[in-house]
Order: sequence, then C-alpha cells, then structure tokens
Amino acid sequence: MKKDEIGRPRQRALRGNTLGQQVSAETQLIAEREPPAINAVWDCSDRFACTSFRAPRAGSWRGDGVNGCLLLRLWALVLVLWSGQVYAEAEKAQPSLVTSAPKPRPIPELKDFLGLPLRAVIWREQGTALETPLQLRRVRLGEPFSPAVARRAMGELLDTGRYAEVHTSVSSNADGVSLLLSGVTRKVVTEIEISGGLFERDVILDAGHVNPGAEVTRARLSEIAQRLREMYVRRGFTEASVDVDWTETEGASRVILRIDVHAGAPRLIQERRFGVEGPLQPELQSFLDRYDLDRGARADEELLLEADKNLERELRHEGWFKIAVKHRVQGTARAALLLVDIVPEQRYRVRFEGNRTFDSVDLQSALDLANQEQPSEQYLKDKTRAYYVDRGFLDVAVGLDARPSGSNTDLV
Repeated sequence: MKKDEIGRPRQRALRGNTLGQQVSAETQLIAEREPPAINAVWDCSDRFACTSFRAPRAGSWRGDGVNGCLLLRLWALVLVLWSGQVYAEAEKAQPSLVTSAPKPRPIPELKDFLGLPLRAVIWREQGTALETPLQLRRVRLGEPFSPAVARRAMGELLDTGRYAEVHTSVSSNADGVSLLLSGVTRKVVTEIEISGGLFERDVILDAGHVNPGAEVTRARLSEIAQRLREMYVRRGFTEASVDVDWTETEGASRVILRIDVHAGAPRLIQERRFGVEGPLQPELQSFLDRYDLDRGARADEELLLEADKNLERELRHEGWFKIAVKHRVQGTARAALLLVDIVPEQRYRVRFEGNRTFDSVDLQSALDLANQEQPSEQYLKDKTRAYYVDRGFLDVAVGLDARPSGSNTDLV
C-alpha cells in the first residue's frame, strides 16, 4: 500500500460534541465519498478555526481551514432557520388567546344621503343620551335632504336664543334619513337654593358669579362648583366639596339652581410666629400682639389679609411710616402654622411744641398717619396748618424740625 499523501495530522477527539459529529457527517456527504459510517475527526485545537479534516481512507476529501469553518457556520445557520420554522408552526397550532377586533363598518359619506327624504329631526343634549323629537317651522319632514336643510334647522334653533351651540349629524332611517341636532341648551335661573353654606348668601353668590336671572349651561355648572370650592379652601375649609345642579320648572328653559356645600372641618391656627427683618427694634415687639388672629382662629385668607392691613395701619400711626406686614400659612389640612413677616424701616415720632390751644392727641388725629405711607415733611406742615386755619387761626405759622433720638427720629 502506498503511503497516504495526506499525511497524518494531529488528531483530537470531539469530546462528545454532537454538533461536530453532525457537521463531519454532513461534510462527508457533500464530498460524495463512501456513505458508510465515517470516523472523521476535525482538528479544532483553535476554537475559532478548524485547520484540517482527516478521513481513514486515502483519496478522501480534505478540507482546508477556510472551507471547514464556512461549512460549520452554514450548518449552524441551517439549524437556526429550521428551529425558527418549527417554533412558528407550533405557534400556529396553538389557539390564539387574543380575539381579533371586528372591522369597523365604513362611515357613509354625505353624498350617500343627498336627495333622500327627511324622516325625523331629533335633539340630543350634549353629555346625555336622551333624544327628543323636534318640530321645526323651517324644515319639513319628507323634503329631500341637503346641507341647506341642516343649516336651516341649526339657524332656527340658534335664533330662539335658548341654545348656546348646535351641531348636526345625519344617519339613515328606513328609506330616508334622520337629522340629529345636538348641543347645549341655555337655562335661565329663576331661583337659587343653598344648603350648608356657612357664609352669607351674597358672599356665596358673588364667589360663584351667579345670581337669579343668569343664563347657565351644563358646562357652567361645573365652573360654578369649582369657583365655590376654591373660595371655601381660601376661607379655611380645605376639605370642602360643592355640588351644583338644577331642577327644571314648568317652563322648559327655566330652572331652580341648587348649591349643596359640605364644608368639612376648618383649618385652625395652632401656632403663630412673628419675624422682623432688619435691626432689632424692642419697641416694635409691644405692638405685635395687636395682630387680629391668634391661636384657635380659622386660617381664613380674607381675615388674614385684613389683619395684615390693620397691623400696618397701627404701626404707621405709631411712626413706622414705611412698613410691610405679610403672612404665610404652613402646616396640614386641619392644623396651620401662621408666620407673620414684618419689614419696618426707621421710626418717626411726631411731637408738637407751642400748641397752647389744641392738645397733641387732636393734632395727631388730624395728620391721619395711619393711612399715610411715608408722609413728607410738607404734608405734615400742611395738615397741621389746615387744622388751625379751619378753626379760625388764619395767621398760624407751622415749622418742622427733624431731631435724631437713638434709633428713632423725632419730628417736632
């Protein structure tokens, strides 16, 4: 026997690699060599490159590294594609858990209804499913339908003034068409009933922007309820709820408006703190207790704003002509922390000298310092002189002198 020209390359077992055995068998078939059992071995010392193939007989096909790896990759691709096809067929065999939605019926075009006889005219209030037949003067049942018929129907409703807006649509009806008019009906409020209001009637109506004689729609009822809810929260009832509805009277366009308020528990002030900006002014502390609202009071925004203004007025009267008082409310829905911020500037004390006829209290009152923000020297002199002139002292002379006194300034 001649020596095998192929040589005896390095041999290595497949380590039980079933895929390698399949690839070897497939390669043998492609090479069209002997179909019996093949004891072929790939030399795959490099896991990414198979360098040679050895068959037991001389003349067997020998694959180089490039062709061997190419065949291995092609075989792997065949396996992937085959497994995907099997999975797809299995999926088809299983019943689907999701049922397909029915196809929507095509919407007929307007031209499909042109010329058909008008069989009914119907009104539907927006936001409801209730339909009411209508009898119109400008539209006759039986006449051929056209866009002009729909416009005449809309115009007749809007001309009555009872409808805020009107929309039209058309549908088939036996051998003809039905004209559907939908929109918003105006209602005139003849009477307003309030339950659980807590506040005065005028306060509630002003907050809701509604009064007897007003026109309302369903959409406006929600707006009224929202405004009233915001008012109650601002007034210290953070858990309030408001329901607004109407009851129709004998007249179709006239209604009785009902406002039902559930105020809930009030938000009370549990603690009050003052913060003074700038240099410490001990004489200012004695006036802070004059703030109107204290612990236990309801955290009412309207009353708090009024308390801010009242304290500002008193402090101006005491000589803090330029001062700002503002509040902040923190805490929970039922327990409030009230923070009062005060921003004062220099204090001026007005004193009078040479006033033999009128006492200082009357002259102070005449200056109206509580309602003046940083009055000028000329203002003080003019108001004092006017007080004397009005009482017959036409030749009075008034002067003003600013004298520093510690952290204050005396105006004499």
